[in-house]
Amino acid sequence: MEFAERIQEIESEIAALNGIAEKSERLRRIGGLVNALLSRLNGENVTPIIEAYVRTFQNLATVFLAETNASTGVPLLRDAIQVIVGDGKIITSLHGRFFELCIKTRDFEVGQSLIHDDARELLKEKTSGTPEYDVKSVLFYFFHAGNLLCQAEQFERALRMYMSVLVLPSTSVSPYVLEAYKKFVLINLILGSPVKELPSNMSCGLERAIRPKCSEYDELAKICRSTSYGKNVPGNVINYLNSVVKRVRYDAVMRVAEAFKVIKFEDVIRRAFLKDEKEAQELIQDLVEAKRLLAVIDKTAGFIRFEFPDNTNVNAESLGQCAQNISELKVQVGKYDDIARSHKYYVLKQGGHSTPATASNVPSTSTNDDEGFGQVAQALLPIRPPPPPGFRQ
Repeated sequence: MEFAERIQEIESEIAALNGIAEKSERLRRIGGLVNALLSRLNGENVTPIIEAYVRTFQNLATVFLAETNASTGVPLLRDAIQVIVGDGKIITSLHGRFFELCIKTRDFEVGQSLIHDDARELLKEKTSGTPEYDVKSVLFYFFHAGNLLCQAEQFERALRMYMSVLVLPSTSVSPYVLEAYKKFVLINLILGSPVKELPSNMSCGLERAIRPKCSEYDELAKICRSTSYGKNVPGNVINYLNSVVKRVRYDAVMRVAEAFKVIKFEDVIRRAFLKDEKEAQELIQDLVEAKRLLAVIDKTAGFIRFEFPDNTNVNAESLGQCAQNISELKVQVGKYDDIARSHKYYVLKQGGHSTPATASNVPSTSTNDDEGFGQVAQALLPIRPPPPPGFRQ
């Protein structure tokens, strides 16, 4: 009862912020109340008040997102999430707001501490009735986590986040899914297209509604024709397009290096379609620093010699870890297969014949109001990162 009263007090303070010109003093007071509350809460005593708890911190996140200086809100929201999830890899409706706040304040390291590639369990945020799976929480988790990782230039992890967005079951397409697809395509190009083909369990709306709405390829054509188009414009997709162009030039130099061990420097410029000697030297220097290439230039003769570093690093420990990962994966796949065969949609498709289901492995069939997001709650089970088979453009 005491904790519920504390929550109500914080909610009242947040509500009183509306219309106040000077908020700094009131925000400091709210911060003190929140810290006092969090220091006494744990996963057990927060459960009875979970609904009010989550609502309060959602409102608090909204307040800080509207502030110019929102840095004080980051530790408050981080601690609030950790109280209810502990060390578990659990998704809550607070995660998306927290990642947004970290992007606003550029606290990328703090934000990454709560990003888990294999987070699949969803917190039950209702204290009564049947469990309600809010798929928007999952959508916002992976979408905003991908945005944060992009800002931190962790492109490989960001790619996995956006792929998780694309495989969420949906009956319609939200702007978030559309934006995730655009960034997925561009980041995939930046990384050299490690994903050749999207997995078969991607959203059914991809071909029907997403790709026809993507105009980034037209933007890419513009940026390739002009050296000044969209330069240094923060906060939009143009930055990613610039990175795509640079990646293409790196790949062109690498193809020349793979074809010729020794070649005239002027031929490198011509074969890689570069502008001049300065650009070629900058690109080669970047590749050398990234340990993708070794190069020695003979300025007297005008030749350049290419070699490739030996990046092979295999030892008994790494092999043992790989074997352990494969063994654990085999067990998890087996468990997933058992659960999938007990799912009501699989049973109906098989004509009612399947492995007998138990109360513990049949997921709830309850749905929720998705408010136009088109995310259906019937398949939170399949939301696991697919093996990266590739992406077909």
